[in-house]
Amino acid sequence: MSHQPHDDAPVRPAPPEVRIRPASPAPADPRSSEGKTPPGDRVVELLEEIRGRLDADARDRAHKPFSLAWLLGGLLQVLVVGLVVLAALDWLFQTGAAPLLTKLAFAITLQLMALTAFVLARDDRA
Repeated sequence: MSHQPHDDAPVRPAPPEVRIRPASPAPADPRSSEGKTPPGDRVVELLEEIRGRLDADARDRAHKPFSLAWLLGGLLQVLVVGLVVLAALDWLFQTGAAPLLTKLAFAITLQLMALTAFVLARDDRA
């Protein structure tokens, strides 16, 4: 038997060489020589400005401004619920038709006023 390698054996490729390059010196600032900003910096500035405007718009949409009409509508809605509860108690204890219908008429009127206030306070930007 000979100690020579067989021709049928698979050949493994040599591992790639890793070469470490020395750190190159920092390039000179192109703005200092010409007084102009390079196009890449201008793009970055524009993108930052766009991002700032989008963030401000998102904050505006997240926090709705105070609306007096919205507050009035909410207060009227609470009154409507109270009148309906009182009308239900009148019906439950059978106090008569006149007080029941009066409370329901006021509740309907106040409900229409509340809905009108909510429509006035609606923000149509969304």
